[in-house]
Amino acid sequence: MNELSSPGSTPAPLRGRVMRLVQRHGADLENSLQSSLNAATAGARRVWHLDCDFDNGGPWSGVHTLFAQILPQLQTLAPDLVERHDYELLSVLPELRKSLKPRFATLTDLAPPTERIRLFPADRALRIVHGLIDLLAAFKSLDEPGSWVITCQSFDRSGDLCRSFFSHLVRRQGRQLELLLITIEDEPASGCAFGTAPTSTVYVAPPTLPESRPPTEEARQEALQLESSPDRNEDSFQLQIPRLIRLWGRAGQPERRLRWQHEAFIQATLHGYYADALSYAQDLLAHLDDFCGNDEQRRWNIVVKVAACYSALDRSDEALTLLQQAALDRLQNPRWIAQAHYMIAMLHARYLADKDLAQAEAHLDLGLEFLARAELPEDQRHFESVFNRNGMAFARHRQGDPAEAIELCRVGLQELEEHLGEEEHKLHRSVLRYNIAQVYAASGQLDEAWHQYTAAMAMDVNHSEYYNERGNVLFKQGRLDEAIADYERAKTLSPPYPEVFVNLGQCFRMKGDFDRAIAYFETALDLDPTQNWVWVMKAECLEEKGCLREALRDYEVALELAPHQPLVLGNRARLHYEAGSFAEALEDLNRALLLSPDTADLYQNRAIALLALDRKDEAARDLETYLLRNPQAADAGEVETTLAGLRSVPVEALSQPGSLREMEGV
Repeated sequence: MNELSSPGSTPAPLRGRVMRLVQRHGADLENSLQSSLNAATAGARRVWHLDCDFDNGGPWSGVHTLFAQILPQLQTLAPDLVERHDYELLSVLPELRKSLKPRFATLTDLAPPTERIRLFPADRALRIVHGLIDLLAAFKSLDEPGSWVITCQSFDRSGDLCRSFFSHLVRRQGRQLELLLITIEDEPASGCAFGTAPTSTVYVAPPTLPESRPPTEEARQEALQLESSPDRNEDSFQLQIPRLIRLWGRAGQPERRLRWQHEAFIQATLHGYYADALSYAQDLLAHLDDFCGNDEQRRWNIVVKVAACYSALDRSDEALTLLQQAALDRLQNPRWIAQAHYMIAMLHARYLADKDLAQAEAHLDLGLEFLARAELPEDQRHFESVFNRNGMAFARHRQGDPAEAIELCRVGLQELEEHLGEEEHKLHRSVLRYNIAQVYAASGQLDEAWHQYTAAMAMDVNHSEYYNERGNVLFKQGRLDEAIADYERAKTLSPPYPEVFVNLGQCFRMKGDFDRAIAYFETALDLDPTQNWVWVMKAECLEEKGCLREALRDYEVALELAPHQPLVLGNRARLHYEAGSFAEALEDLNRALLLSPDTADLYQNRAIALLALDRKDEAARDLETYLLRNPQAADAGEVETTLAGLRSVPVEALSQPGSLREMEGV
């Protein structure tokens, strides 16, 4: 679909809005789809019409078209932006890989399929989404003034990535982009929120379109022609896979359709698009026996990747059931059985809600037993044995035995170095170093952790998380400038993710630079506004600057997200008190004490609020409780004096404390 440009500007009501055009077939509606679109797009600076149907475009349906159309202008206006966002653009525009190489590819990106022992983190797709949104915002700043309109055809049939992109785009940049997002749907798409953007729903009569489905034989011929394309082995051919799936379905050849669904599933999983990968996996699982036959390797490759998708999406119970029923109950080859036991062990140790380290250990030992029976080349046997013991190291770490966890990783690393070539399994070697570093860091051996993180980074120089984790070690050591350098490098190496901005904010907070700390916290919250603890840290920085009204607002947001936070309630009570809102302060302290009746400082603070409300008997009881729960308090003598005065003089004659005590440990 094509971009339309027109001069002028959209009226103010269109800024940062969502309009859902829901098509009602056969309904006698006054508004047609086209007339509604014409009215909504009139006067816009830019209009994009996108087909967001997952079946037509795959995970990036619609988003691919948007950036493909913007790219030529970006390359002309700001080639530096193309370079800065190369990772995101290469993810959504695979055809660029002929001409553009990522600056910061990691070993996870580069490892051959046989050595890719680590999939991307579950948030990798969301990082790409946020990076693309940042790129659009930068492009808007270079564009001529005026509003933007994006129409999303078939939005109710879009995939997870597409919905995620547009929902976060509206939430984060809708107003700044002067954006009207129009979704065209047969039914309102569920599970897609647009933040606080005004959203309206209009029911429209759809256009009457001619039947566009090619007859069976035409679909078959078109699919065969696509399959014989000279670009078959190029990255850009990924864009043709949804079309092949659709064509073979129309041609009535489900086995060939399934073959391309398998390819799409593998690609989506390897790229970390786990929710969309499962859309392709549904048919594969339904026809697993027919599709795999006696090919146990194919069966295992599908099952393990589906299980990994489930785990990444917090559906670990489904992963466990799948591994048991589709792998352990069906496989005969001891190699795949060994790997299935490893996966089940990791579910018990890492992912399931009810962790069971004894079960994890038992499955890992079973994995080694089956591995010993497998017919494998010696170098592969060494690798898989080390991989299994790496899982045991994780279990030992969770069991509170850091020494054995470190030793298992160290011995495994030595075994790989002795039995594999220097260039083999570099990813796994870096992961072993990283795992050792994590155990050292968790057990407080920070110097050793720093050295191991540094060794892992030497092997995988562009892995953002390694810099972020080493920065955490430096932060704990009080080496703030070095920590900031690591966090900044982590930020450069990856599309944006909240954690690194939170860490930078904490560093500058410790340095007393509250303005910069607040700016980093705000960036983290722009990426993920559900982090209640970040709202609290930002509020505390605002307090330090004397911005009490703004701090109070942020405490309120934190408590809306997580109401049962007694120490945050205590801090909000302090701000209410300082603003003279004594009743509100008392209400917060009452709630805090219901949640944390053993926190002594809350009783002292409530006593102060009660005194301000002329309720001295209740205040006296709270001060007595404070001393009972904290008999060694440094201010015990002062409190005793206040108590004595409460029994003998009017409240107004007492020396009033200046303010409520700040609650620590928030």
